[in-house]
Amino acid sequence: MRAQNRQIPYVLLMSRTRIVAKPRTARFIGTQLAKKNIPMLTEEIVERDAFASLFMTGGDLHGLDPCEVNNIDAVIANASAFAGEVVALLEASEISKKEATHVKTSA
Repeated sequence: MRAQNRQIPYVLLMSRTRIVAKPRTARFIGTQLAKKNIPMLTEEIVERDAFASLFMTGGDLHGLDPCEVNNIDAVIANASAFAGEVVALLEASEISKKEATHVKTSA
């Protein structure tokens, strides 16, 4: 993606996906995006009631009441895996920028 003569990095996040039995349409969409070489995160945000309940209760995932929301540990693991993948991409991007700057200044 380009804007005003500069490259804007991007990556696609699949969200509200199902844990089991991905629908045929979701598999088709994923295949089509891969064929077009659209960069995608490997981690998906799974559709779970805990994510929706944050809009009711506010706060964060760690503050959810296990008596009111099911499977909080799995939700936290999903969110942590997503965050970890994003951080890794950002760190890799920063390293690439520094390497590119180093190559430009030492040339």
